[in-house]
Amino acid sequence: MAHQERRQEQQIVNREDYEVFSWLFREEGADPETIRWSSFTRAMRGLGFIQEQTHGSVNRFKGPKNNNWQWGGGAITYHTGEYTNALHALVKARVSEEENLWALVASYEGDREDVGFTLTVYSHRNASWVTTPNKFIYSQDVEAAFTQKTAGGNDIYSSYYLNPQYHLRVHPRVDRASRASRDAKSAISVFVSTDRQIPVNIMPAWSQGARISELSHNDLALSSGPYTYGYANASGRIPPGDHYSLVVSAFELHHIGKFDLRVECSDRFDLTPIPQEGVGMLSKAVCGECTGETAGGGPSSSSYSSNPTYELQLPDPAQLRFRLQLTEPSPPVALNVTVFNLPTGTGALGRHVATSGPYCDAISGVIIEKLTLQAGKYLVVPSTYKAGVQAAFRLIMYSTVSGVQLVPRKE
Repeated sequence: MAHQERRQEQQIVNREDYEVFSWLFREEGADPETIRWSSFTRAMRGLGFIQEQTHGSVNRFKGPKNNNWQWGGGAITYHTGEYTNALHALVKARVSEEENLWALVASYEGDREDVGFTLTVYSHRNASWVTTPNKFIYSQDVEAAFTQKTAGGNDIYSSYYLNPQYHLRVHPRVDRASRASRDAKSAISVFVSTDRQIPVNIMPAWSQGARISELSHNDLALSSGPYTYGYANASGRIPPGDHYSLVVSAFELHHIGKFDLRVECSDRFDLTPIPQEGVGMLSKAVCGECTGETAGGGPSSSSYSSNPTYELQLPDPAQLRFRLQLTEPSPPVALNVTVFNLPTGTGALGRHVATSGPYCDAISGVIIEKLTLQAGKYLVVPSTYKAGVQAAFRLIMYSTVSGVQLVPRKE
């Protein structure tokens, strides 16, 4: 039977401190559990999701086709109107069957803190507003900022690991009698708000509460979807446990500014900042390049000893950490960094001390963690897996003692 089109009007009036609201398209007979939804608070007034060169009175953020939300480095898709002093601002859009989710955000230009408005939708398809969001018992607010040292950008950048990160632990319901109740998933919502010109994103990810260098799709417990200007929200249900890291990021490295983070949950939880890499340690970075003569490849290559080599001089026993990454991570190149004792004989390299592990082409690079060395001299060798691969790199060293030298080895 052919689907009969019906004209439907949904209206919501925003006055004073109105509750959270959201709006979604859906077909008749659709399974509610499969409907993706997005919520916005009245705090979005004045944010507007506005591009620097664009203005709009009603800005619409369109979900990707089939609700296949992008994650990490996602593009920012939107339609805008123009600011006007007319009593009505009208925006028309054609919605295809594949695009069943549209989020509308009303914004205004000016200094007033309270501007009431009425938002009306006319549609030939069924449309509905959701005005009763879940109320969670437990919540925590955090004030933080993207700074020159913590603005790592989206996940296409090798500096993504620098973004503010938090260890999230959700407590199980130990006071309940049944095991099924104790293992029940917890409802959670994570919100971040910032300056209207900063696109932001939230990624609660599976981990052991450690700092995340980069993410794959399988790592995500939840996601706020594509980067959005001024505000982002990730909501869903997750199993209890202490294996979550929450990453807050801005889209570009130059996006600097304060942000407010709020976590709400149906069960008790702990939220603690994850220290920056190398916190409390002294750092030193050296830049180098594998050229035609020094691109020796991996240990299986007969030319491994021709790779760029750095002499590490420790005046005292120390704990160290190394990170090796490409200065331009595209196209990806498999890397490794290895520490050797200074040779005592005629060999080019001494005894193997530590390595970053298998060769890896991760955008964030490769790491040697928690390396303890006695005072003395060592050799540090960065290399690519294949010989002849030319690439510029950055080698970052963290140390617990001062006076450490890391210099190119003299032949």
